[in-house]
Amino acid sequence: MIRDFQEYSATIASTESLDTLAAFTVGIEATEYLNMLPKFPVADVSRPIKEALLPALGGLPLGLRFVIQKTISVWRQHKVTPVFVFSGLDFTKRDATFAASEASAAINAEAWALYDSHEPVKAVEMFGQSTSVTAEDMFRYLQSILREEGVEFVVAPYGASAQLSYLYSCGTIDTIYGSSEVLFYDVPDLITGWDFQTSEFTFVKRRGQRSGSTLSLPRTGGYSRCEMIHPGIFTSSLASACLTRYTTTCLGASLGPGS
Repeated sequence: MIRDFQEYSATIASTESLDTLAAFTVGIEATEYLNMLPKFPVADVSRPIKEALLPALGGLPLGLRFVIQKTISVWRQHKVTPVFVFSGLDFTKRDATFAASEASAAINAEAWALYDSHEPVKAVEMFGQSTSVTAEDMFRYLQSILREEGVEFVVAPYGASAQLSYLYSCGTIDTIYGSSEVLFYDVPDLITGWDFQTSEFTFVKRRGQRSGSTLSLPRTGGYSRCEMIHPGIFTSSLASACLTRYTTTCLGASLGPGS
């Protein structure tokens, strides 16, 4: 996956008004949305969305709820229907179980050392580099806001990108906002960014698609809405395999031999 894909693809991206998406159902990759939210221009938000001291203070970002509600409000003003897709189990991770936590703890310790040395500015900058708070940590909070706002969402069995591709293939959604990983699948275009201040969005088209600066037309005429989760995705053997893998890889790594 390409980090900061919006910036990476800026030279080949097109920009359109949100009115272009009127009556569209847009699949939103929740992880990408939360990761990129601090970079989206949002009207009436003058302070940084990402709070550098969050790893030190704990809890949730104070202004996050307002910003999320603001983005949903802008979509609704332009008759855009978002459907959020959250990632599920990730069997592709090969990092040590506690590697990320250990790295974040080291950054936090260094930040506290700077604070104790009466260097508050450097301490804040160091706390801002911490990755102890991830998008996945915000999933439940975002889901609670989506429920309050009446916004539909689904938790994928595995990767959100594959789930978004599935929903697109059977016409449940008309287009996708997500990470570069979505382009591994058979989708003609991908929304890469939002400007909630000017009511615009950016997108890229897959090479070989019909030329032009507009998204593919919605395919909402006459299709039957498919299941949010593929009906054959869950079987007893799959559940058993998932449990076995979790027990051996996660619990085994945590407890160690002989525990």
